[in-house]
Amino acid sequence: MICWKLIFLFISSLIFMAYISVFPTISNGFRQPTDWRDRREQATPVLNKVLDELTKKSNFKQQCVFLMKCRDRGIAPKGLKVRVPKGIMSVDQEGRFKKKCESELVQKTIRRLFVKQQQADERVAILKLELRNRLKMSGRWIENTFKWLQKKAEMKSKDKKKNLKRKFDILCAEKIKENQKINLERSKPESMPRKQVVYNNSSKKLSPKQEKLLELGLSFAITPKKFPLLEYIAATENLCKSLEDCEDDESMEKAQKIRNIVIHHMKKGMGMKIKENLSSDDKKLIQDIVSDPSIVICPADKGKAIVIEDRDTYLSKMQQQIEDGDYILEKRKEKTLLDKLHKKLIKQLKIMDIDLDDFKEKRKYLVSAPVLGHMYLLIKVHKKNFPGRAVVSQIDDPTYKICKILTDILNPIAVNGQSFVENSYDLKKTLEKIQVDKDDIQASFDVVALYPSIPIDKALDCVRERLQNDETLAARTEWKPDDIVNLLKICLETHFKTLDGRIFTQTDGTPIGKSISGPIADIYMNWFEEQYVFNDSNPFRQNLKIWKRSRDDVYILWKGGSEALDCFFWQLNYKEPRIQFTIERENDGILPFLDLSIKRCVDKLVTKVYRKDTHTQRYINWRSNHSKNCKLGTLKGLIHRAHLPCDLNEDLLDELQLLRDVFISNGYPSKLNEKTIKDS
Repeated sequence: MICWKLIFLFISSLIFMAYISVFPTISNGFRQPTDWRDRREQATPVLNKVLDELTKKSNFKQQCVFLMKCRDRGIAPKGLKVRVPKGIMSVDQEGRFKKKCESELVQKTIRRLFVKQQQADERVAILKLELRNRLKMSGRWIENTFKWLQKKAEMKSKDKKKNLKRKFDILCAEKIKENQKINLERSKPESMPRKQVVYNNSSKKLSPKQEKLLELGLSFAITPKKFPLLEYIAATENLCKSLEDCEDDESMEKAQKIRNIVIHHMKKGMGMKIKENLSSDDKKLIQDIVSDPSIVICPADKGKAIVIEDRDTYLSKMQQQIEDGDYILEKRKEKTLLDKLHKKLIKQLKIMDIDLDDFKEKRKYLVSAPVLGHMYLLIKVHKKNFPGRAVVSQIDDPTYKICKILTDILNPIAVNGQSFVENSYDLKKTLEKIQVDKDDIQASFDVVALYPSIPIDKALDCVRERLQNDETLAARTEWKPDDIVNLLKICLETHFKTLDGRIFTQTDGTPIGKSISGPIADIYMNWFEEQYVFNDSNPFRQNLKIWKRSRDDVYILWKGGSEALDCFFWQLNYKEPRIQFTIERENDGILPFLDLSIKRCVDKLVTKVYRKDTHTQRYINWRSNHSKNCKLGTLKGLIHRAHLPCDLNEDLLDELQLLRDVFISNGYPSKLNEKTIKDS
């Protein structure tokens, strides 16, 4: 009996233990659900953050899809549209420039949205780790929850997707209308002619791409294939040697500093990868034009335009200039002319007791490897049949260095004339002091071909007289007036070659292109004015309220009527046969002179910046291989010029706005452009 009781108790204990293992106790049954709810409540803020991030990511994705569709269709959303200023580009150029800028903005925005999606993924991953590590959520629960949150985020972004689709359809419709409008504008004649940069007068037909490349300007510098080491060294040594010639400690120290700076930059530049500013196809197109022997590419006389002439036409225009001037064909060879001129120069320098055995002295006055000057033409695109202006380049001419020294000696005498104005700002200061009457007339005189028209013998007599009366000459040079005049005679003996290899000698007049021609012309014109303008024997002396001259341009403010002005004009043209004037009168009270537009306003004269109609508004392109300082210096110089002549604030604002548009059209970044103008 006792045995059966023990067996019953043993079996009952086993059943109870099994029951406990299957069913939790009262304490376990309440503790587990309570812990899960606590962790679930702590996870709620984290899950809300996850939902926000997934919603943002979904929106970013929809925006990316929208922008990629826009990019493929060549459309820009309203916030990414670019406005191109009117009047500085043709319709085609404006369309290409606008399309390029908008495409870059769209692509940049797409990249930015991809980065934002990646950042959202990173934040979601961090929140996942927080659920797993801090709140001890299982991986399966996290995965199922995230799938549910992803679906919820996509549901929330459905409205965004619909809005973007509707916006895309509207943009497509607007694009179609815009294309129709552009086609309509192309079919209409232009209301005002655009600025022409390239004048193709040759028989060679240029493609639109070639014309566009030429519009970059003759000053456009193409990046070299490799670092120009030899050019840097040669330019640096030329500069340093010119400083060392001064032989003072300060100059020697400067030369050494320059060498050290250049060496530092060369070390940095040797391994530098040079980014090309023109593609290989563009270079081939330019090479096709440049290498064509049947054409000549030359600059315009004014306005930075480019003219392309047939070689035969160019040579005939050059021959016309030679026939109209004082030139004779030389039978002597180039070497004979160079040797003879070189010997004359050495003989005169020895007479002046200059020690040419001293290498430094010799290098100061003589060119080591002289060559004959060459004549080229600047084409006058503002005149009928595009005539040329003959210019003789004197670089490395035997008299090149002596001319520079003589120019420095004569300049102080040339600027002492009664009518001299240094520049347009100097003239403006004179005009500010003048009170204008109602009957006064503004006019300008222009000397026809001043340099070639100067009679050399008379001009040298004037120079000798001024040198003899100049009390400050001894402070500038030890040379005597007669020695200076003898050197001038040698320097004015001008021989040059033409494009076809013929050699000519100029028998009278000063050549355009020699530095000494400017001061000689000024000194002669000072004498002319003293004799025929400011002289008391001039019957019209009292009619001149202002007579101010800048080289060959004369500004006149006249009182006494238009007929008296005509008489004075014809009288001047009869005084010296070689000196002939042309006249331009004010139109509606406005007279352009130099780079000023001078306007009559009640009893005073008001000025602003003036540009000729043929000005192309082309400056150094931003893509050109020039330094950033050089490019910005061009802009700053024009900003400075805008401030000086503009009397009225509205004229200044108009000029600054024009500069904004012009430099943006030349490729300058708009933000940098705006900052430079504001800083001015």
